[in-house]
Amino acid sequence: MEEKPSLLIIADDDLSYGINKGYYSDLSNAIKLNNLAVYPLDKVPSLTDKDIHLSEKPIGDGEDVYLRNPYANNYVSMKDSNILNTFVETKSYAIKEALVKMGAKDIVLKESVHDKSTSRYEVNNEMSAKVVKAEINGKYLNELTVDMKSSIESHDPKREPKPYQEVMNFMASHGLSNDSRLHLLAERLKTDGRISGTEKYEVIYCSEIARALKIAASIDYKVFSDNLDFSAEHNHVHTISKTLEINFG
Repeated sequence: MEEKPSLLIIADDDLSYGINKGYYSDLSNAIKLNNLAVYPLDKVPSLTDKDIHLSEKPIGDGEDVYLRNPYANNYVSMKDSNILNTFVETKSYAIKEALVKMGAKDIVLKESVHDKSTSRYEVNNEMSAKVVKAEINGKYLNELTVDMKSSIESHDPKREPKPYQEVMNFMASHGLSNDSRLHLLAERLKTDGRISGTEKYEVIYCSEIARALKIAASIDYKVFSDNLDFSAEHNHVHTISKTLEINFG
């Protein structure tokens, strides 16, 4: 399965023309590296044929920037004020379902929290700035923890594992194909026919947003827009680390 780019832009006619003519070398390089995809507005209706799904329709002002959410196989608009919660929730559900398919009888979210500071990326856009500059303070962490618990905890003492290939197919289609820890558990399922005992698993949330924004920061949007500016500073976008305790029986 080909990996989709982390960043997607729906371009206006001027930007599309400039990219085709090679006027924006940083955009062209990002596209060549498969970090970025750029499509003109008139191609949006046909994106689903390429298995590309947008969380909301583009406005068409040349400033429609989307981040890929691998756990839901779609692209989320940077203007979505709920983007952090969306990534947390969909990753939680994907991991939970993968563990359920492996036969986990109890999945419990431990309360310990570790915040890992990365870089700060500012979007000079009224709606998006609230998203990217959102500080993960104590109150917000508590709110996220409640959302995580509701979406990732699961209990069923009668649960049985699904076949190995079904587990692998699910992981591949829900952004977990590069998770080495889940792969090792799946390999144990393949070898032993089931997994037993208690395991601990660390979940890192929001790292996908940080990676995509790092790509965005390497692009000079000022060339074609005065309203978009992904500039890197230090110390404000965070990843969140949580620990799961998993009982396979």
